[in-house]
Amino acid sequence: MAKDILKIISQMQKVHDYYGKGKDAYGKIDKVHKATKIAIYNFDSIRELYGSGYKAAEVKKLILTLDKRAKIAEQAAIAAFPVIKSSKNKMWVHWANQTDKYGPESKESQSARKYYLKILIRYDEDLLERINYCQTFINVSERQVTLYTAMSKYVIQVKKLCETMIAMPEIYGSGHKSEAWNMYTNLNGMAPSCKKIAAAHKKLIKTLMAEQKRVKKIKKVNDIYISDMRKTDITRMLKKAMKAMGVDIE
Repeated sequence: MAKDILKIISQMQKVHDYYGKGKDAYGKIDKVHKATKIAIYNFDSIRELYGSGYKAAEVKKLILTLDKRAKIAEQAAIAAFPVIKSSKNKMWVHWANQTDKYGPESKESQSARKYYLKILIRYDEDLLERINYCQTFINVSERQVTLYTAMSKYVIQVKKLCETMIAMPEIYGSGHKSEAWNMYTNLNGMAPSCKKIAAAHKKLIKTLMAEQKRVKKIKKVNDIYISDMRKTDITRMLKKAMKAMGVDIE
């Protein structure tokens, strides 16, 4: 049985930084970008930049977090939406039975008709809620794709900067080569992890769009039923429907 996508998305909101801006990841690499403004032989600034607060263990932990985000987004992308339940079919049969038993203009038939309309409207509201729910998370996931695609590119830029630093001539006491190499090595796993998150959200967007499209079709038909039920001469529609079922109402 497929997992409930609504429950998974609820989990994503808690552990995925779903509404955030990936600050935990950006915070680790943002300061490195500033190195582009540092003079090539300003080694004191370079050492401070690469060595201050940048620990391999922290980056490793961050990559694990990013991989968890990718995994839960992938789970959501292949999960199923629960059925939007309604007693509308049962209430239609009840209305038809009341009409068949007491006549289309009877208080029993009219009461059943009103309740059936109420059920249709409630179902319509549930359908609209599902459509809006999908749109909300389509929007959020689109932002996640943009965020983590940009982040992976950002990491690659920083790695290129590290390569430049590594290629520079060694100057006694600068330590820039070891600092740059440390940064380069630690960042190796981050860009792929960011790409995995972006790819997972692209799949999730397709899943959400498919559900939204499916529910919109159902809602369109349900809206017609509601419109017909609100018409004064509704008994003619019911007679026609019941005649098709082999029940003749005079």
